Formats: sequence, structure tokens, C-alpha cells
Amino acid sequence: MNNNQLALLVKQSEANKEQKRNSRRQQMAEHFLKGLGRGSEWLIKENLKLLYFYKDFDFVITAVENFAAKNENEYLAKCIQEFF
Repeated sequence: MNNNQLALLVKQSEANKEQKRNSRRQQMAEHFLKGLGRGSEWLIKENLKLLYFYKDFDFVITAVENFAAKNENEYLAKCIQEFF
């Protein structure tokens, strides 16, 4: 095995690790989105705090925007505003 082959294998391994990491992050974001809007105000606020770490996913931003549009609670509106 020469250096080029070894470098290619290392790149592929790193790409696979990155893909797995992103897949896990996406699954966790989807899991937290399932609970958005359910439970007490405190629970929803904590859920929003966790979702903040997944803000780089477009579907998370869209879901929070949709929740904000349906929400009439002032406390939660403030929490959503802090999210953005």
C-alpha cells in the first residue's frame, strides 16, 4: 500500500465518521422536535434550549417558526425570540 492509497483510506474514514456524526445529530434534532409544543411551559423552554444546538438544520428553524406562529403564550413567545 502506498502513501496515496493510505491517504485515500484516511479521507474515506474521516468522511464516514462525519456522515455518522451528522446522522446522529439529525436524529437527535428530530427527537427534540417531536416534543416541541408538548408539556409545560418549562419543558417547552428546555426543549428550545436543546434545539438551539441544532439551529444549523433548516428543518429545526422551520419547525420553531411554525410553532411560534401557532403559539399565543407570551412567556413562550419570549423564549422563542431568545432562540432566534
